[in-house]
Amino acid sequence: MNQFSQSEVNLHITILGWLHLAVGTLIGIYAIWVLLQEATPSYFRLQGSA
Repeated sequence: MNQFSQSEVNLHITILGWLHLAVGTLIGIYAIWVLLQEATPSYFRLQGSA
C-alpha cells in the first residue's frame, strides 16, 4: 500500500516534469522565432510585399 502511493507520487512528478519540459520548449521556440523576426525585419518585409 505504501509502495503504491509512492509510485503514484513518482508518476505525478514525472508528468509534471514532462509538462514543464514541453512548456519550456514551446516558450523557447517562440522566443527564438520572435528574435529571428526582430533580427531580420527586411527579409520579412520583402516576403510580405512580394
